[in-house]
Amino acid sequence: MQTRSCSLPLFLLAVLPFAATPSHSQTPTPTPPAWTDFTYTDWNDGVEPAIAATLPHRHYDSRMIWDGAQFISIHEYFVHPTPTPRSLWMACSSDGRVWGTPTPLDIPRSWHIGHHALAHDPNGFPSSDTMDGDTDIKFKLWFAQYMTNSFFRYAESADGVTWKAPASLDGVHCPPYYKQSDVNPGECGTTRIMIKPDVLYRPGGSPTLDTDNPMDNRYIMYLGSSHLNTCTGNPGYFEMYISHNGLEWVLYAWDQECQTRWETYAPTPVPTPEIHEILTFQGSVLSSTIQHMDTFEEVFENGERKGFMLWTENDSKKILSFYSPDGVNWLCREEPINAIGQTSENASAWNYERNYGLDAVRLGESYFFLRSGRSAAELYTLGAAVRKGNMSAEVETPPSPSGGDIPLAYRLYHWEAENCPEVEFAYSTNGVDYLSASMGSGGDGRYDLDAGIGGEPHTFVWDSATDLPGGANGVLFRAQPLPEEGDGSYGTTGPFDVDQTLTPTPTPPATPTPTPPVSPTPTATVTPVPAPTATPAPPPGYIHPSLAPGRVPPGGTAGLSWRCEFTPWNYEGQPVDVYLAAIRDPKVAGAASSVEEALAGGEVWIFEKGMKTSYRYAGTVKAPCWRDVVFPPAPLLGTLDLAVPADPSFHGNWVFATTFVRKGPPGGFVRDDGRPVENSNIATVAP
Repeated sequence: MQTRSCSLPLFLLAVLPFAATPSHSQTPTPTPPAWTDFTYTDWNDGVEPAIAATLPHRHYDSRMIWDGAQFISIHEYFVHPTPTPRSLWMACSSDGRVWGTPTPLDIPRSWHIGHHALAHDPNGFPSSDTMDGDTDIKFKLWFAQYMTNSFFRYAESADGVTWKAPASLDGVHCPPYYKQSDVNPGECGTTRIMIKPDVLYRPGGSPTLDTDNPMDNRYIMYLGSSHLNTCTGNPGYFEMYISHNGLEWVLYAWDQECQTRWETYAPTPVPTPEIHEILTFQGSVLSSTIQHMDTFEEVFENGERKGFMLWTENDSKKILSFYSPDGVNWLCREEPINAIGQTSENASAWNYERNYGLDAVRLGESYFFLRSGRSAAELYTLGAAVRKGNMSAEVETPPSPSGGDIPLAYRLYHWEAENCPEVEFAYSTNGVDYLSASMGSGGDGRYDLDAGIGGEPHTFVWDSATDLPGGANGVLFRAQPLPEEGDGSYGTTGPFDVDQTLTPTPTPPATPTPTPPVSPTPTATVTPVPAPTATPAPPPGYIHPSLAPGRVPPGGTAGLSWRCEFTPWNYEGQPVDVYLAAIRDPKVAGAASSVEEALAGGEVWIFEKGMKTSYRYAGTVKAPCWRDVVFPPAPLLGTLDLAVPADPSFHGNWVFATTFVRKGPPGGFVRDDGRPVENSNIATVAP
């Protein structure tokens, strides 16, 4: 067999441009924007759920919040088949993996509790948002009677345990029941059948009702209504309500199914609602008339809201995701969503028979999920999962004006606990150009800072007198974590004024100890939470690709560094075929992956003929980029200079991925642990 040294093809590769990926004449098929690419990890992919139950007890349909120190799940509880009323119970967890024992809540009611929505403010809702003008209310709850699915009830609480409700429960402080009608008593005698609500609470939202920009309101509710107006809870259509205080609600939009049904009733139910928009759903093989509402959330990237994600379900067995830039027009992203969107194939798994009722909590750029499941033995439980977003920062805006040493409070978020080696701090006086910020006395410094799922609190003291001795108006301040692997997303303050004539700001202590919000105290003793088991580090890779810089302008250059590693997979002196690909919106970055994960990226271009040509992957890998490559038994590394296309169609997040296949016996991938593909970090092509 003819072989050749590795040095020749790698030398040639160094002078070939990145433009050897798709040519300008090849227009990529439109793909969902990068911010819609959610990589899910199932924390309960086996038999054991997060919140377990024993027959005949059922725990399901969770709504969650993060109170600053722990997750709190308020979910439905029922004993089957005895006539125990359905009720709401609470469970708590500091990390989303290990949960305390669920305990019952005393929610004012005279019937079974069914579907519900939950909002939380750790600092207490404004007095204008509470029934009696109280300032200690931290929890709001909207809930419906189960099975009959009529209009909602409302309650609020200071601690999540003790609740109070209006004297008249029906429909007070809830979405208007416009559909009230006795047109057809054979179908429950009402058309106000509303189910599966979810509320997005935005503390910084508009203090007055905003119908021009509905997603900027303080409260936004999505809910479903039953199909064919039956009382069985079947899906049918979607509605969207908005509110500035969570007490007064306006119907803003509904979908065409709801509109058509309204128009065909005779006589038409009254009052006639004012509809600003018609909700649309596109790209799914399933009509919105056969989907349930699950949950929806904002999506942020580098501190900027990019749009919204909506999750729905179908027949309790498949969870779908939609995305929207405006919260009204929805495009299907995945059906089912990867990793956690289907029932388990394991017959003994907690979600073997059902997988539904997804709920989400956004923390930085990551999300924590709980979803309901049922085993073959009809055991109802709750399983956990996460969206692994970038390590990110959120920075509080300091008082305006400020001067001298200015303490900037910020949080570092990551989907699991991790050390951040360094955080970069910068300021801007024009919103475009950012300069490195000088560090003052005190605070936590720049290095070795903790990040965690709930956002670890830190303080950076900015020596503004050194950087802006004359002061400035409309200053912005930015913090960007630099994790060991992957990218970090920055957070930016709102504008504030810097005035050096002010009395110097007191310097905080070197290690501030924040006071966490008061956590709800369940009525029963909570099971102690053991320390989570450390996840073993994966073996090192056999070729280490790395892209720099992390952000490249169109028409610029990037460097692809590489380094051979011969342990534990030794391929020195052996001929291998080398496959190389450029992947936009990858499923995995900065780590090894399976071939399936690599090819599941949003857009995959595979190189051939030594990077002289490339083709877009459409189900078949044609040939390696280089054949019969032999790596000498010596350390080998280098950097390849790549030209980035100027065509705007190539904007986005890219990785380079490679895999080596042995040519001689025994053959197969060089890395044989199921993760043969080595993926570089992400480089973003953007102006």
